[in-house]
Amino acid sequence: MMGRTHFVTGLALGSFISWPAAFAAGIAALLPDIDSCQSTIGRLVRPVSYVIQKTVGHRNLFHSVWILIVIHFFCTFLPHDILLGVLIGYLSHILLDILNPAGVRVFWPIPINLALPLVRTGSLIEYLVILPTGILILIGNLGI
Repeated sequence: MMGRTHFVTGLALGSFISWPAAFAAGIAALLPDIDSCQSTIGRLVRPVSYVIQKTVGHRNLFHSVWILIVIHFFCTFLPHDILLGVLIGYLSHILLDILNPAGVRVFWPIPINLALPLVRTGSLIEYLVILPTGILILIGNLGI
């Protein structure tokens, strides 16, 4: 999925908790792609992203459940709604990427790739179904 799709989906899901959680979820939904130099977040921190991509590859360690455990451990100082937003946003990214034919190695380094190949990155389904659904959820939660 594209960065905007991950961001809007995280934002939409976090908006069910609180607006601060929504923004935390939107940003956290971009974080797994720090392992790709071409991603939204990867371009912002290109040297770090480059090292991660060359070391562990894309959709491996940073798309695994282990990172969720690490995030929870290191972010326990955050207010509960923000922490929940971060975890939901990060998890939403992983779940959306499972819908891509490339799938995700959720239990990396165990070589099990989870894929439900329904949506290619940048496809019409992403732009006409997933992204608008996230926007509609946001609008609904705004009470518009």
